Amino acid sequence: MSVIDDIKARVGIVELATRYASQLWPRGRTSVCRCLCGHNTDRHPSFTLYPAQSRFYCYACSRGGDVINLVELADPGIAGLAEGHRRKEAVRALACWYGIVNHGTRSERKVTPRFEPYSAVESVITEDVRVVLEAATAHFESVLTRQDDVMRYLIQSRGLTATTIQRLRLGYSDGRLARALSARGVDLGLAARLGLLTPNGEKLRGRVIFPVLDAAGAPVWMLGRAFAAGAEPKYDGLPDGLVHKQPMWIGQAKRGIVLVEGAFDAAALVQWHIHAEWLVVALLGTGHRKVMERLSETHSGADVVLLLDQDKAGKQAALNVATELLACGFHPRIVIDADRHTQVESRLANQPSRTTTSNGSQQQALQQKMRQELALVEAIDARQLSHWVNWGGAVKDPGDLLMLGEPGRRLLQQAMASAGTR
Repeated sequence: MSVIDDIKARVGIVELATRYASQLWPRGRTSVCRCLCGHNTDRHPSFTLYPAQSRFYCYACSRGGDVINLVELADPGIAGLAEGHRRKEAVRALACWYGIVNHGTRSERKVTPRFEPYSAVESVITEDVRVVLEAATAHFESVLTRQDDVMRYLIQSRGLTATTIQRLRLGYSDGRLARALSARGVDLGLAARLGLLTPNGEKLRGRVIFPVLDAAGAPVWMLGRAFAAGAEPKYDGLPDGLVHKQPMWIGQAKRGIVLVEGAFDAAALVQWHIHAEWLVVALLGTGHRKVMERLSETHSGADVVLLLDQDKAGKQAALNVATELLACGFHPRIVIDADRHTQVESRLANQPSRTTTSNGSQQQALQQKMRQELALVEAIDARQLSHWVNWGGAVKDPGDLLMLGEPGRRLLQQAMASAGTR
């Protein structure tokens, strides 16, 4: 089976369309959305998806085809290419997104790299999209300066400085984006296709905005953190389509790379100038595969410090990522808080082995979780991947260190000073 046959067999047309459509509506055995071809601004959905045949047809543009044709038409990084290049790039993009490799001979498969970098599609943003993202980011920045309660939260509760807030271009969405964009002459239709505006209002309303910035400081994606307590989901971002969900990349890899999970973790490393010597990469829920592809292309063989959460899930994720980093020629090290490890050992030793209380099943589940965490640490240490620190047992991630202020800064800088893996 060829790569193209494999793509057509595995890629669902509806799933693929969600990368580009801000909203899909079911209609019988089909789904519809507004025109994705870039030539019409239809008020009523005209782009029809036929999942049984894995085909589409746009009744506004009289264009149709399969999943490859959809990417050729709808992807902003491919639609603008010369006609002779669009199909090839669409096939490459789909193969990368869905992990489809060339089915050659046995010897050819042996030399196929585990991670084949493909960054062209997600790095290309059209100029009109850049204008909308920049205008929205500037509006959110200006709104934040007038929100005293949000600023108190960021500075007093989370430990950020005004300089860091400005450096990362943080903002706040108050629900007045459409009016602000209109006053600037920005295309509201394009803002809606980006997902900034929806039929129900502003998508990121009531959230602290963390824009993902390129090397020039221009926004290429946005993540919003709920400000109100208990609001769900806590984090939400722009949908895949004209722009793509992607990690933060900040700093220079003079000493290596630091991999963290969240936006506040990245903010801590920026505020304390770790990014002056280390490339800080915040996953932001994107998963590590996308990061691995880019690192393999740009920083192969580098030292990587994994500063993920200190709980069981964070340790398991760190071990998984470290294993793949090793396979790709990197030199990973996983930060482990020795104080937390001691606390978990002590709690497990003091727990009764059997209990007949009403919450006995919960205690047994907790014991099992603690034993699994200890086993993970043993596995990490046995493979000489651990970088032991002493953070008091209550620190889960760099964002917690940020809230500790100056003591947190010292703890992080001490850890990074001894973080060389070779």
